[in-house]
Amino acid sequence: MMNESEQNSVETTKTSSLNLDAHIKTAQRKGASLYVVGGGLTLFVLAVFFLWLFIVKGFVVIINPSDARPSASISLSKGLGYVSDNRFYVFGSRAQLMITAERFETTYLDINESTPSTLDVLLTPSPAVISADLSHLEGETSWYIDDKLVQVSKTFEYSIAPGTYLLIADNPYYSDWTSVLNLERGETRQLELDLTRIEGQIVLNSVPSGASIFVDQRVVGQTPLTVPLAAGQYDIQLQLTNYETLEDNIEIRDDLTQPKRNYQLVPKKGQVQVNVSPAGGVLLLNGEATEPGLLSVSVNQKHQIRYSKEGFRPYQTSINVDLQTKDVLNISLEKMIGEVNFTSNLPAQVYLDNKLIGMTPQIKALQSLPTKVEFKREGYRNVVQTFTPKDKASINVQAKMLTEFEARRAEGRPLFVSTLGIEMKAFRPNAFTMGSPANETGRSRNEHQVKVDFSRSIWVSRHEITQAQFAAFDNKIPKSNKPLTMVTWLQAAKYCNWLSENEGLPAFYRIKNNQLLGFNQDSKGYRLPTEAEWEWLARKANRASATKYVWGNSDRLKNKIANFSDKSATGNQFVLDKFDDGFADIAPVGSFKADRAGLFDLAGNVREWVNDFYTNTSPNTVDVQVDYLGPLRGQQHVVKGASFNTGKFKDLRAAKRTIGEGAKNDLGFRIARYN
Repeated sequence: MMNESEQNSVETTKTSSLNLDAHIKTAQRKGASLYVVGGGLTLFVLAVFFLWLFIVKGFVVIINPSDARPSASISLSKGLGYVSDNRFYVFGSRAQLMITAERFETTYLDINESTPSTLDVLLTPSPAVISADLSHLEGETSWYIDDKLVQVSKTFEYSIAPGTYLLIADNPYYSDWTSVLNLERGETRQLELDLTRIEGQIVLNSVPSGASIFVDQRVVGQTPLTVPLAAGQYDIQLQLTNYETLEDNIEIRDDLTQPKRNYQLVPKKGQVQVNVSPAGGVLLLNGEATEPGLLSVSVNQKHQIRYSKEGFRPYQTSINVDLQTKDVLNISLEKMIGEVNFTSNLPAQVYLDNKLIGMTPQIKALQSLPTKVEFKREGYRNVVQTFTPKDKASINVQAKMLTEFEARRAEGRPLFVSTLGIEMKAFRPNAFTMGSPANETGRSRNEHQVKVDFSRSIWVSRHEITQAQFAAFDNKIPKSNKPLTMVTWLQAAKYCNWLSENEGLPAFYRIKNNQLLGFNQDSKGYRLPTEAEWEWLARKANRASATKYVWGNSDRLKNKIANFSDKSATGNQFVLDKFDDGFADIAPVGSFKADRAGLFDLAGNVREWVNDFYTNTSPNTVDVQVDYLGPLRGQQHVVKGASFNTGKFKDLRAAKRTIGEGAKNDLGFRIARYN
């Protein structure tokens, strides 16, 4: 067990230990603070060193010329940095440097990563300024420096690099001013110029002379006169009794010191009122066109006046006007009248300016004006002419009346049928007896013998109308050189009328609503051949006497004389024994030789429609029928000729006639017309 003294000793020892620990901790805290402060200072120093080493960039500026250096000043206009004398430091990679010096132009330098550390800068000297004021002088002054025009003005201000120059001031009214100028940099030179005025003179003449001369409204004398004047511009007036005041502006200048003028004074104007009837003509005053009304003319002079209008006798006179009297001139023109005799080869209606005046011949008194006359006659082309009657004389205006067809032929235009490839041949038929005699082998009872004659020539197509020729009228038809078949009589008649229309001929057939109303027998339009014409062509044309067949009277049939039903059709229909034409059916037109009349395929190939009606009524067989058209009426029409289907010899006779009962595959047509 510990005694009291030992306990006290132990407590004292514990107290001493505690105090020592406290001192140690206090010391430790003080040391740590010192370490922190020291470390911070070290880091700051290192940061400043790093910034200086890697971010701040220094430059040296060398300024030229050397005389600019004493007054030179360097500063940063953009970016961060520091300037000291001719050195500067930039924080970052970009900045702008401004350099100034007295009497030198301010210079700016852009600094970037590629800028070298030493910069040579050449400053530009400030320009000199020349100024002068000549606004008190007349005219614009041209300013030249070393013979080069730099400005045109009354006041002069010009900047130029320092140096020595020749300055010239050139004013058109003054002698040139010249000076040599030595100019320093930044110098302003104010010039005082004393220019000498150029002297000259104006020479003035007038016709007539004796006119008073005013120069800038001041009387200086009468023409002719020479007036001495200083260079400049002057307003000139010349005044003379009974003459108009003359005004001018004359300039005396360095390149024209003695201008000269020769004036023709204009007499003062008087007035004359000119009235004209009828209006709309041409009024000439001294040969120049003018308008009627109040005219101004020179006084005390003769003036020629002429007024004219087409269709009227012109009027001409001379007048003399004074200042005190206003003259009035009334002009009334008389019509020019001439006699016109209108004639034509056939009686025709005469229309003047679209108004009917009667039938030819016709005589009219008409005014001498361009006039249109039109001659008209039914069935003929209108004739239009323009003429001008002659004053107090007689003229003839004659028209040649032509049918449209004749007119086209006279113009040299081709026949429309020719453009389609249709070849026409002319014939002059003569009297013969159509039909067949009672004793002719193979005749039919309807082959009546009719005596016929012809008063008119005819045109007939040498070939049957082809598919291609009909296709121009009806484009549904295929185009080929074979004869058109499967065509009705009415379709053939319409085709004929269509040809007539395009040829300028009156239609032969009167057709309305697909009905035949009749014939125009006087027409020269296209039509089908009459039965009499067809039979005359087949039997009589170019023959001494009428024949039985197209080829003559022989009952022997030569091969290839025409297209009939030959041996190629054996077993299908009647055929002509031992006959060969080379075609099994329809042949192209012109495949066989022409007959004696110069026509093709009249004997065969396809049968042909003719113009005549077919009736069972017996015709007049006693009297001669002239231009016979057959019966006047009927329901069907006559078909003539044989075809590639014909296999009986009796049906090859030219007198053979059958009744047409519509379109057939072996039935076509050819065309004809009166000449």
